[in-house]
Amino acid sequence: MDTPKLMVLRNILLKDKDTLQIQDVDTKNKTFNYSLLTSQSTVPFEVVLGLFNTSIYFNSTNVTISNSTWSIQYYDDLTVDITNDLSTRINAPKFYAPGTKLVPVLYKVTSYLPSTSIPVVTFVNNQWKSENGYILIASGASIHNYSNPTELPDFFADEGNSQISINVTLNTTEVTRDFILSIDPVIKACSGVLTLNSTLNASSLFDNLPEFSSPYTCHRLINSSNAITVKVDSFNSSSGQQLTITDGSSSLKKVSKYFYEDVNDFLYISPVNKVLVTLKVGESSRNVSVKAFFDLGTNLHWKGNIVVSKDLTQSESFWQLIAEPYKVVKVHFQKISNATVTVYSGLQRTEKVFTVLNSSDMNANPVIGGNEMLLHIKTENRTENINAEFESIPDGCDHESTDLIGQWSYSAKTSDTNCSCSIVPYLPSSGSVQQIVLYLDTITLSGQDTLRIESPVSLEHKEVAKFNTSVSLLQVVAPINEGFRVEFTRTGNSIGSQVSIHYKTVETICGGDLNTDNNTGVYSSPNYPYPYPLNALCTWRGNAKNKSSLITVNNLNLLPGHSLTVKSGSTSMKYEGTKLPLSSLLVKKGEEVDIQFSSQSSSSSSATGVSFTYQTFDEGETIIGVGGAIPVKPNVSSVYMLQVNSSNPKDAIVNVTVTANQSDLEASLIIYDGATPREPVLKYNRSKPVLSKNNTIIITYKPLKPNIIFTLSYVKFNCSAWCQNGYCMHPDWLCNGVNNCGDNTDELYCNENSTTPSPQPTTTARPEAQDYSGWVKSGWVPGCLAIGILLGMILYFAVPRIINKFRGRGGNYSRMGDDRPVVT
Repeated sequence: MDTPKLMVLRNILLKDKDTLQIQDVDTKNKTFNYSLLTSQSTVPFEVVLGLFNTSIYFNSTNVTISNSTWSIQYYDDLTVDITNDLSTRINAPKFYAPGTKLVPVLYKVTSYLPSTSIPVVTFVNNQWKSENGYILIASGASIHNYSNPTELPDFFADEGNSQISINVTLNTTEVTRDFILSIDPVIKACSGVLTLNSTLNASSLFDNLPEFSSPYTCHRLINSSNAITVKVDSFNSSSGQQLTITDGSSSLKKVSKYFYEDVNDFLYISPVNKVLVTLKVGESSRNVSVKAFFDLGTNLHWKGNIVVSKDLTQSESFWQLIAEPYKVVKVHFQKISNATVTVYSGLQRTEKVFTVLNSSDMNANPVIGGNEMLLHIKTENRTENINAEFESIPDGCDHESTDLIGQWSYSAKTSDTNCSCSIVPYLPSSGSVQQIVLYLDTITLSGQDTLRIESPVSLEHKEVAKFNTSVSLLQVVAPINEGFRVEFTRTGNSIGSQVSIHYKTVETICGGDLNTDNNTGVYSSPNYPYPYPLNALCTWRGNAKNKSSLITVNNLNLLPGHSLTVKSGSTSMKYEGTKLPLSSLLVKKGEEVDIQFSSQSSSSSSATGVSFTYQTFDEGETIIGVGGAIPVKPNVSSVYMLQVNSSNPKDAIVNVTVTANQSDLEASLIIYDGATPREPVLKYNRSKPVLSKNNTIIITYKPLKPNIIFTLSYVKFNCSAWCQNGYCMHPDWLCNGVNNCGDNTDELYCNENSTTPSPQPTTTARPEAQDYSGWVKSGWVPGCLAIGILLGMILYFAVPRIINKFRGRGGNYSRMGDDRPVVT
């Protein structure tokens, strides 16, 4: 025979020690044998090439009957049809006799997939090392010649063609030719080849995913002349959903990034210009947003130059910098314009922001970070390139930094006893930088190890913080001309301590001018309601000139030695600890106000700080008296702190009357039942008096409509009875169905069917809180019982006579009590 033949052995099942041997002999009597010896092995199909004279030998060890099965098909045209509507695999021909010719084998794959799917051919295994052989895969207009076994890109079938031809041409002089091809269906709408360039510089990969009831696969091959960046904006891993990114064009390569859990805002910068992105979509979950970008990011290792061209099509770029092992990243920017650089302390934007540089900072000292760093450079109206140099520098124990921003990390070693970092930033010749903010990212202390922070560095050191337990996410501030010294001291043999800090210089972290317009400003310690920085000194100043102001502390949580001080004229108030002040501060018209927050006492813990409001009004006054009119003007904003004159705050309260003809006054006129706006609003009715619960009220008026006519007056109400909680009890409160006291004292025993008399206001002194818990354990109990029995006997005999003597007499209370005596 001049032409070699093709044999296809199917469904081979060899049992026991049965063997199947194929022998081929050419015209020169050269013999080549191929044997199947595997016990109980099933091979889907085997392709066997015979050159001239082929013999098949089957040997069974069972003398009676063999359990092995196999079949053979013999072809002259060397073609095999493979049809499958799901996935299939094609194995390389397993046997061929030595020769000198190239022998072709043609596989015809007919696709019966639905119109929504296309087949993709990928290499699953490759040990094919033929120098002269090749594999040609074609489908319609799509053709690829796999002449180089090291480059095996995935093959996407032509969307308009249902057939794929796979032509394997073998050099019969070679021996090792082994490969496996996999043919898999993918969804057409989210699969295929995508080419990015300066014109098409970005594309969404998996938008508008189809809604199928069963899982499916999306498969994208992205080509580009430059680096490819893949941004995973969101990915939901529920329902078995999977996302993989592979550098290169072949699925045979190792997966570069595998997403097995939910992720948001993940940045992958490929080192090559071809990337495979595969999404296995779950049954119900579709929450996926993945984009590919042309020339958006670069990944640098150990050292390199950062160049953002002025001709770059993107308005932003990302640079992932990775230093050498046990070293840190150092980046030095040259002067540029119209740029902002956000520096992250890791490779992702989900990491902590290390610092943000503007154009004026680019010619400053280098940025020194940890072992990894991400730069996000945003530019607009570029007229020049952005240039920076990246290098890896040693991370020594004793470190001194004069940069405007920087980072220091340290892990305790066996040989160390202490280690320090001095931070004395270089003072720029121009600019308004005044303070250093030191961020304690991670402080992990083992055993009795301590971390001490001092400022200033020169002259006399002052301790501003000291830690002997692990802390994180705290800040310490200092003036830029004083700097910091961070000192770690190791005691004992523990080596688990770690310190990671970074710092930046800023103009200020707090303080400034108070708003003097007719409105309300809310101010707070830095970071409120999160922990405030240690060693901070913040000053707010306000000069309302022709305005009055009301200052109210709303929240107070300060460490020992830290305070908020308010000064105005001859008044100075200092607030510390956690107990809120009972009264706001009303500042007279024209007086200057200084408010200062200080955390300059050394501490080892954290607190949330303080917040306060600063309100300004056209008029304002503190009134102390027993009654009279309050001079509120219709079209002028005003504030009044009204206190009735009394030796004891609980002995008198305010009886206030608002008279007006318009119903919308309540929105403009607010009365607070207490000495701060933190207290409840006192509800009032026009022309009807209303009674407070405290001896001081605050009245604010800000006209929302012009020419609202009303009058406001008050009178002192002297208390003769009190609720159990200490509030003054007015007689009208008794059994009126309203819990006026707040502890329901005024509504006790009001059931008309009750045999217990209705409550009467006690004329004894105000109830004071006492602790009777110890009495139960003492010997007073028997004594009290004896006294009670004796008093009961006296009342039994004496009360009837007293009742008869005073029968017919009675009394009543004045309806709205004031200074007038009760008429009897």
